[in-house]
Parts: sequence; structure tokens; C-alpha cells
Amino acid sequence: MLTFLERPTIHTSMEPILVKQNGQVLLPCQATGTQPIRVQWLLPSGQLITADQPGQFRLLPDQVSITPEVNLLGIYLSQCNGQSRGGKSNSPENNPRLVLE
Repeated sequence: MLTFLERPTIHTSMEPILVKQNGQVLLPCQATGTQPIRVQWLLPSGQLITADQPGQFRLLPDQVSITPEVNLLGIYLSQCNGQSRGGKSNSPENNPRLVLE
């Protein structure tokens, strides 16, 4: 029996996200391919985010919650990546644009 391993494909939306002042926003990171897929988030520097940062962002399954004001100051998450037995893939470097109401 042959088993085909498919590298993860990251699905992101480039639609602007409307957020309320002092609110939180969720950035999804959905991946398809050979399961199980482990989703991770990286800072623009390429540093892997491994823990919550109070007041900045919180890691959740397949998504991250961030404070919009932090994002607007440039401390934003630039990429999610997916890893499985089939390989590794990164999302496009541009996440959806946040628009404050």
C-alpha cells in the first residue's frame, strides 16, 4: 500500500479585518494536507512564538488573539506555518490589514 504525504497548504484571507478600539482580534491560520498538522506563529523577525505575551497576543488552537493597538505599533505577527510528516509551509508574509472602527 502506498501512502502519499502532502505538505501543508496555509489558507489565509487578505480581506481587511474591522476591530473596535481596545478590542481583541483573532487571526486564523488554517492548513490542509497530511494530518496531523502543527500550526505555529512567527514574529516578523522570524522568531517562533512559544508562549502568550500578556497585553500583546495569546496563542489559541489554529489562531492567535492580538491587541490591535500592539499590531498598529508594528509589534505584529507576520506569518503562521504548518508542519506535518509531509513537510512544512509558511503563510504569505502579509496578514490581513487591521482597520480600527
